[in-house]
Amino acid sequence: MRSPAALVGLALLVAGCSGPDPKSIVAPVQPPGSAAPIPSPTKPPAVTTDGCKGLVNFELLPKPPKERAPDNPWPQWPKIYRTDYGHQEVAAKFGDDPRAYCVMSKEFVGDDNGHVAGIRSVQVEWYKADGQWKLKELEGSDKFWPAQLVLLAMGFKGPEQYVSEMLGIEADPRSNYKAQHGKFATTVPKVFACGDCRRGQSLVVWAINEGRGAARAVDEFLMGTSDLPAPGLTLGLTAIS
Repeated sequence: MRSPAALVGLALLVAGCSGPDPKSIVAPVQPPGSAAPIPSPTKPPAVTTDGCKGLVNFELLPKPPKERAPDNPWPQWPKIYRTDYGHQEVAAKFGDDPRAYCVMSKEFVGDDNGHVAGIRSVQVEWYKADGQWKLKELEGSDKFWPAQLVLLAMGFKGPEQYVSEMLGIEADPRSNYKAQHGKFATTVPKVFACGDCRRGQSLVVWAINEGRGAARAVDEFLMGTSDLPAPGLTLGLTAIS
């Protein structure tokens, strides 16, 4: 029983739940884009382990270092190993960090009643080629994880491309719609892009910023000028694309 979503390779696995109503909550994680540098570590799961015999948090990325790497200087966000309350809770119950690094989920396995019985995975290795991070599956690393509950928590891998392909919009090296901040015009005349589809996964404040900026850009395109306020464009704030 295969699941396309499982091929993204990030899942929270709860194995051998003995209670009648096991509960688990997992926070979103951020798998890397096909052409983006390896991002910061995932946010930890917040887990209630009622009746749970075992728990594993699959992590597609490598285990981050305890201190900044040479290619991660200040003032960049420190991509370091962190343990949050969710990890501490699981470690206190089972004696170890729940995260298994460089693991890609491949296939759900079901029982005769159509319930999940486990998940198959492989180990992956990250390498850099042409300035971009890529991964490869390690031969002979296949593993089966028995489970009664599997939760998927997948982050942003780039915008859906069916719209850009239909319209012929050019993409940037990170697979986002190519458009300059402040202009927001794509490579197709009369088509504008803003927010996550243009800049990649980001904060809601950036969505507000770019939405207002794109509205002003469209107004200028239609009317020749615009009185619409836009952060970083008319409000005296510095915006970084």
